Amino acid sequence: MHVVLIQPPEGTAGAAPLRLARKNPATFAPDWDVLCLQAYLKGHSRHLSTCVDCRLFTDLELELEHALNAVKGPKIIAVHTSLTNIGESAAVLELSKRRWPEIRTVMFGQFPSQFPEHIHAVARADYALSGDPEPILRALLDHIDSEKRLQNVPGLNFPGKNISTSWMPDLNILSLPDWGRVFWRAYHHPDQAGRQPARMRLSRGHTQEACDRAMGLIREPLRLWPMDKLAQSVRASSDLGVTDIFLTDPPGVWNEGRLREWCRALNRIYNKQPWGLQLNPGRIEDDLIAELAATRCRRVDFIVPSCDQELQERFGVPFRARTLRHTISSLEKAGVEVFVRLWIGGPEEKKGAVRRAVALIHHLPAAHIVLEPFPFCMDSPLYRSAAADCGASDIDNWLRWTRDPWILDRPEAVWNARAGAEALQKQITGIYRRVVRSPRWQSRRLGRLLKSSYAVQTIREGADWIAGRLPRRA
Repeated sequence: MHVVLIQPPEGTAGAAPLRLARKNPATFAPDWDVLCLQAYLKGHSRHLSTCVDCRLFTDLELELEHALNAVKGPKIIAVHTSLTNIGESAAVLELSKRRWPEIRTVMFGQFPSQFPEHIHAVARADYALSGDPEPILRALLDHIDSEKRLQNVPGLNFPGKNISTSWMPDLNILSLPDWGRVFWRAYHHPDQAGRQPARMRLSRGHTQEACDRAMGLIREPLRLWPMDKLAQSVRASSDLGVTDIFLTDPPGVWNEGRLREWCRALNRIYNKQPWGLQLNPGRIEDDLIAELAATRCRRVDFIVPSCDQELQERFGVPFRARTLRHTISSLEKAGVEVFVRLWIGGPEEKKGAVRRAVALIHHLPAAHIVLEPFPFCMDSPLYRSAAADCGASDIDNWLRWTRDPWILDRPEAVWNARAGAEALQKQITGIYRRVVRSPRWQSRRLGRLLKSSYAVQTIREGADWIAGRLPRRA
């Protein structure tokens, strides 16, 4: 059997982020979970697999049909489905069933794993994988013609079977992606020609830490890949088209001990691949910064969930602007690029959020600042406690969207559903305008530009040109 693993188009964000930086921190790359599933099928089964990334398409219906027609022989279609792109996933399933009604379809990913009680609302999927998809999909492929055996597969859900979820106790038996099977030039970085970044994760599941209470996957237990195994994958990626790697684990995964252990794992394999990660704001010891730089860490994203000190305490990430300023300066001196990502429009935010954000930005050094919408995750601890109070969208709106994704309006993936995405975008824009119009910010930006290597080289070349053109005095 040949499995076609489909990544649907991206869901539209509730509001567009704005960056107070010349560089773009976004990383467009193949989905890590899809690559892991493909690697498992290759290493632990006799079944073939092909990845199809619809995010690269300009005409979804035409190019998807061409991609599926290129796969010969018996096949099954597996669609990676999250909540915010559930409409796009339903559209892919509808196109597949309309063109090839005899081919069986499968859903896997965040939505069927976190909301198994709602999977039957997506009528065009024959099966749903709730839990770690690798062993469930292999069992489905091995026994796809025996419904009696499929009834006993935990985590495999279909009409007529009791809903179940299956999680592995650890990740030791899984396989890491084969980086060489990806056409990396399709994922080039928009700001830098020849750069093809990749994303990976050390963990699966939710950390249950206060700092990650806005993150999803609440029903999935936390498991970690063996660090030596993951480090070997980082090293192998440098020879197969990947130019740098960004670890997208929630910040709660990275405590000081785990970060030092990861650096030691990279040191043991003499890593030369640039990498980055996202952390909670705060102080990092100088010796740990030296270890990060020595293992080729070239990017750190600090995630600030709120500029309100009371909410920072609630998230378990209280910090002083002075401490964060010192940490950013130390990292930049060590050659590590720093992005500070401010989440705007959280459900617990009080009045004065714009003023507090502007004040924090003015207290930070001239680092790269990114203003982002507060993440809207219906499978997060925060949603369970705050959804009713802020009027956030419920899952029925998203399920209603799947019935006809071509016509029905997409629900807004924002917390304050009463005000909508327009108000959130206005707030982000207001912070951006107040900062860029500030003489203090402009002076710091100019100073940063003058200190850059490009500016120094330009000044030297200008001085040499003037010295060569102007007559020398006797």
